[in-house]
Amino acid sequence: MNDSVYDPSKYAGVGSGKTPQMITPDGEDLGPCASRPGTKWWAALHVHRGKRGTRAFQYANLGDGEFDPAGTSFIFDFHTPDHWRLTVTGRGLWPVFNYIAHHRLEWIRLADRDLAPDGQVIITGIVIEKIESEES
Repeated sequence: MNDSVYDPSKYAGVGSGKTPQMITPDGEDLGPCASRPGTKWWAALHVHRGKRGTRAFQYANLGDGEFDPAGTSFIFDFHTPDHWRLTVTGRGLWPVFNYIAHHRLEWIRLADRDLAPDGQVIITGIVIEKIESEES
């Protein structure tokens, strides 16, 4: 197989205006803040929040997601049957959002510090909050 041939299915960031990054057969290297995406679906997403511990969300409970047009945050809702909202902030987050939407990331991790160069994925904030339902 010739990796120098342009194949849009092997690149992340196509259409973002930035130079796409090659996705290797092992999955795109998203840096230290996210696992390499799997070639199969994962059962759960592990959210490593540093000293605040790790939380696992079952992908079967994944609801709607929304990506901030500025590219600095996204949210996903999980219904377990309680309603939980995961808010992730940082830079270069589109691949992380996209792979979570496709159930292909095993984990994400809060960065210890923000030393990432422009264009690299960095997660600077993770908030998990319980959303109380509004009864009519």
